[in-house]
Amino acid sequence: MATMGADDHRNGMVAQSPMEYLMGFLFFGAVFIIFTLIQTTTSVNAVLSFLQSGMTVPSGLAGQQIGQFLQGNLDRNQTIAYAIAWGVQAYLIWFGFPSDAAHLLAHKKYTQFMSASLSEKAEFRAKLKNFIALILIGGDVVSDALYVLQGHTVIAGFNLLIIPNVTNMGVLLVAILLPVATCGVTIFFGPEAFRRLDGLISCLRGKK
Repeated sequence: MATMGADDHRNGMVAQSPMEYLMGFLFFGAVFIIFTLIQTTTSVNAVLSFLQSGMTVPSGLAGQQIGQFLQGNLDRNQTIAYAIAWGVQAYLIWFGFPSDAAHLLAHKKYTQFMSASLSEKAEFRAKLKNFIALILIGGDVVSDALYVLQGHTVIAGFNLLIIPNVTNMGVLLVAILLPVATCGVTIFFGPEAFRRLDGLISCLRGKK
């Protein structure tokens, strides 16, 4: 086994067997795909609901959205909803596979120094990415939560008296958990799947 530095992020992976790599890749990959469809479908339906289009999209049709767009089969509301949903999904995946991580790995491998201009550009891109992502992902979290809350009375009140109950709080909890689950799985499970695939390939090549 090759010697690795103390800050090498692969330290928690190298002791696994090929079967562990394979099972991990299949599990994390499958969950990543499923939750990608759930996230996009939920976001599409939330936007369509807010636009009062009277339409909903079953999760099984989420994968056909790109083809429908390319064929010109989407109306105005559908185009808006799909653009927002897949745009958010793209940023979630970008968060999971950030380009600055690849730059850092290349920097650590080939040089000990980084130019001031490269550092400045990387910092600017990171701030811009985080600003845009904050708007997109934050808005998606709020829209998914509002989508869950539609048709439910979370807090019942009479004048200044607020009367919460278990059912109302349960709906509010679901409204919080849904966007956290979909965003969290997309950000973390995709990279986990590909790390295990990379580990499996390296293991089979005898480079473990």
